[in-house]
Amino acid sequence: MGRSDDVARMSLRWTIWLLVGSIVAIFAVPTAFSLGARLSVARTLTDLNDQVMPARTEVAALTKALVDQETGQRGFLLTGDPSFLQPYDAGRATATPLLASLRSRLSNDDEAARRLEAVAASAERWTTEAAEPEIAARRTGPLPPPATVPTAQSGKQLFDALRTDLAALDTRMGEIVAEHVYDVRTAQRVANVAQYTAIALVLGAIAAAAVLIHRSLTRPVDAVVRDVRAVADGNYDHHIFPRGPREIAVLAEAVEVLRGNLRSSAKRLVDAERRAEQSRMAAKLHDRTIRRVFGLGLDLTSASARGASDMRPLIAATDDIIEDLQRIIFDLDDAHASSRDDGLRSAIIEVVDESAPHLGFAPSLTFVGPVERVRLDPGVDVAVLTVLREAIGAVSLRRATSASVRVAATDEGLALRVTDGGAGPDHEVGREADPDVLAKLERIRSLTTRHGGRLLPPTDSAPGRVLDWEVPATTAESA
Repeated sequence: MGRSDDVARMSLRWTIWLLVGSIVAIFAVPTAFSLGARLSVARTLTDLNDQVMPARTEVAALTKALVDQETGQRGFLLTGDPSFLQPYDAGRATATPLLASLRSRLSNDDEAARRLEAVAASAERWTTEAAEPEIAARRTGPLPPPATVPTAQSGKQLFDALRTDLAALDTRMGEIVAEHVYDVRTAQRVANVAQYTAIALVLGAIAAAAVLIHRSLTRPVDAVVRDVRAVADGNYDHHIFPRGPREIAVLAEAVEVLRGNLRSSAKRLVDAERRAEQSRMAAKLHDRTIRRVFGLGLDLTSASARGASDMRPLIAATDDIIEDLQRIIFDLDDAHASSRDDGLRSAIIEVVDESAPHLGFAPSLTFVGPVERVRLDPGVDVAVLTVLREAIGAVSLRRATSASVRVAATDEGLALRVTDGGAGPDHEVGREADPDVLAKLERIRSLTTRHGGRLLPPTDSAPGRVLDWEVPATTAESA
């Protein structure tokens, strides 16, 4: 992974901060609308309670005061009794401060202020043109009928106009109350919608964050873990690709470097084991084959001295020696040709050699065919070694005194056969009562199922057989 890739990848820390910040922002915006709407509700209710409703109460009190003035004025005109002027005087004393208070409260509403001024003008005109002149005239004595009638009609008309203005002002106050109630309901509805929207957006953001985390974090981490597990299982050719956030990608790159180092070390170890195996085969060739050639020479000398006519046994022995030589030479050439690949052969040799101290004897090992050229799926070579160890462990539990291992390259894949010096089918795995042997067989069956292999059942024709196991080679499609 280059420097540009490091820059392009977002770090895990910034990814988390981005998700958290997005959720907070998505929640904060509608919440701000909701809070603004609720503050508007509070302001409207405050204005309604502190200004509008008191103003409406004062309008009603002003109307009562003016009506009391008109009632006292008419009573005095009819009776001339000064006591009837008490409501008139009290109404005038009450109306003046009410008008001043209403002017202050209704200053923000032009229409209400205009109608209030119309009420004040009508009240002043009725007072100066009708009420005060009539009261002054009545104080001098009874009013003559001709003068009384026109004055009363003029005062009535002026006060009817005042009533009309008062009704208009009260109507406007009702409209203001209705407008405030409507504003409160609208703001409350906006606040509720904003709150529900915030909840829905947060839930959607959480769901989107879960999907994003799965795609940008969980899935890349799982992929890297799968790659690392494949390498840990022994498949050093499996590449580990950097994925996901920067930290995960750097970790994958470091493990990829470690995989390359392990692969190189494993190749060097396999090469050393091959060289040791070649030396061992050469020594075996020297010892065994030379003895057989020497023995054949003695047999030929003896047959010549006796004048034996039947030389077929000696010819057969010669053919066996030639075949043995060809097989060993083939194995040596095959080991040399496959020196660039990982050595399953060497690993099998190591497992068999390591088992000698536990068994008390060294099992014989035979390779048939080009075992190194059998291409196996990743992890199958590890399964082969595991099955071999379990089978040798079963040999140890059976207390055998000898054992042989045969590994053959077949047309279908790889075949493994393990036999020992047992008495026959009654001692074979599958008919064994020992729970440890049965546990080993169960693990072998599990590996067989996992890798598509085949575990052959014991037969009476193969006495002492512990295991007969086959695993398929890699097909072109799977490769």
